[in-house]
Amino acid sequence: MLNKYRSPVPVEVFIQVEEEMNCDGDLIMAIAVADTGLGTKTKTDYNLGNVGNNDRGNTVTMNNWHEGSNAICGTLNNQYLGGLNRIGELSGGGRAVLGLPECKYSKCYASSKVNWNKNVLSIMSDLKNEPINEFYVFRR
Repeated sequence: MLNKYRSPVPVEVFIQVEEEMNCDGDLIMAIAVADTGLGTKTKTDYNLGNVGNNDRGNTVTMNNWHEGSNAICGTLNNQYLGGLNRIGELSGGGRAVLGLPECKYSKCYASSKVNWNKNVLSIMSDLKNEPINEFYVFRR
């Protein structure tokens, strides 16, 4: 499946992050596709999810793809997002579908009300070869 996205990232990176950090490797890959074209459009080296990069000019460079994928999962496991288990809880668009408060009232991985959620669900459905919706649980 990685070939479809023309990734410079070895698939083993996503398998390792799943084994090490309790995040669905396909979700980490889907986030990387949505955020950086799976490493082809990173703002800083190896930062697959643009973790720590923001509009204020802050940037974070990773040392390798493994560190970049771990940063995405580390963010999903942090004190704000660590209790969330469904994809829909991670973004403004997903929270709307689930009937949850907007991101401005609750912490989210992505504040986008439409695109991020739509893109991640589409990519996840493609990777899993089955329909994935906002209720999909991404932790073991």
